[in-house]
Amino acid sequence: MKLIARQTLILLLTKSYATTAASEEVPLDLRDADSTLFDSYRTLQNDIAKRKIQQAKLDLWLRGAFDLDERNLSPAATDGDISSIWDVVTDLEKQAAMAPLRHRPCKDVRRRLLQAIELDNVGYRGQVGLSDLWKNVLTTRGGETGDPDESYSIRLDAKLAKLSAKFGKPFIDAIEKNKAEHAADCSRSCEIFYCADETSTTKWNGNETGTSFVSYSFGSVPPEDFSEEFRFPLDLIKVTQGDPLFSAEESAMVIAQAEEEGVDNNEYKSGKYKLGGDWLVNLPKTRTWLNTKLKTTLFPLLHDLFPEIIRSPSVLRAHSVSLLKYNSTHPRTDVHVDNGILAMTLAMTPQSEYVGGGTFYEHMGIDNILQMDVGHGTFRPGSVRHGGHRVTSGTRYILGAFLLLEDHVEHVRRLKNRGAKLRTSGDLTGAVDHFEWALALNPRCTTCLKDWAEILLSQKKVCRS
Repeated sequence: MKLIARQTLILLLTKSYATTAASEEVPLDLRDADSTLFDSYRTLQNDIAKRKIQQAKLDLWLRGAFDLDERNLSPAATDGDISSIWDVVTDLEKQAAMAPLRHRPCKDVRRRLLQAIELDNVGYRGQVGLSDLWKNVLTTRGGETGDPDESYSIRLDAKLAKLSAKFGKPFIDAIEKNKAEHAADCSRSCEIFYCADETSTTKWNGNETGTSFVSYSFGSVPPEDFSEEFRFPLDLIKVTQGDPLFSAEESAMVIAQAEEEGVDNNEYKSGKYKLGGDWLVNLPKTRTWLNTKLKTTLFPLLHDLFPEIIRSPSVLRAHSVSLLKYNSTHPRTDVHVDNGILAMTLAMTPQSEYVGGGTFYEHMGIDNILQMDVGHGTFRPGSVRHGGHRVTSGTRYILGAFLLLEDHVEHVRRLKNRGAKLRTSGDLTGAVDHFEWALALNPRCTTCLKDWAEILLSQKKVCRS
């Protein structure tokens, strides 16, 4: 009877507190009356608040708020200070209420979500399980939809077996070619750049540094590969703030060495633009500096930022790394995606030395250019569409790297890239096959769909496209 009374009191207090302002005190001082009862009450409040925080984050994404700041979204209520976590709830729900609906894909997903809620006959703030609430959104958007207890390799093997039975030997051969190319790329990476071994114990400890991160949404299209591995919401563009990863003096030394190695005498094309700079395979002194940073800072940091997909720093491979130079004659890159499951950009020049610059993300628009001062970095999946924004005067250097994971073969990217090469060579049948296979692995690969549809339209296969 006493237990039932306690549970009833907790529920009444929970209902009472959930309807009060976040800044109000706990309605009864339960510490003095019964510490066990208060602990139970606090646990319930934390659970409810965390669910509301996750819901508010989802609401923000549905409203197109791709510049979501994730710094303080999950504080824990400690020492009875329940109001602190409810302050966060109130702030996020206010942001969600005021955020505009800017993007059509977000409108479509939100409409489907609301329709599902209406069918379930629950209110918009009804206490339903998050997995039920997000089911339609995840189906449309991407993110984790599989069994959390089922490993990536089991899910992939099952999908490949099913598609192998459907498409036959040509698909099987293409998958085996992907694996061979991936293994060769990873092996080559370790010949040039630092690779950690399984015994490495270096870890990123953000508590010992003044470096923190702002997280931005990946937009309405999930990563091309491993979209089920990345957790939802997909706030996957991570930008440092606070203390830089390395000093302006250290960066100036690196740039001086690279210029001695001739980095500013080289140029190549990025789409329709010319770009200055060179690959680090041609810059041994600069590469030595980067290898030290990969070991001490960057690989441990990446493991900390993306633990859902990077099981250990030892699986990271720096596949392609370049030092890029922007100025008035080589001002920008074309909008593109990177050839790696992950990518990082390090700012090597103080902002005071150039005008313009920054990174343009297509889904965030021209009014939301992400700027970084010297020593800071951006870390993200490689398949988000982006470009280097125009530099109008001065000189801006950045170091950009495409990263592989030794234990994750990017089948979608490799099929798509091979299809693009086949298309260029005139083998349209082979190209269509590769794009179709890539879409079978990831129906949300928009670049695969675009390339596939363009070929079908050129062949006047309008209905299929």
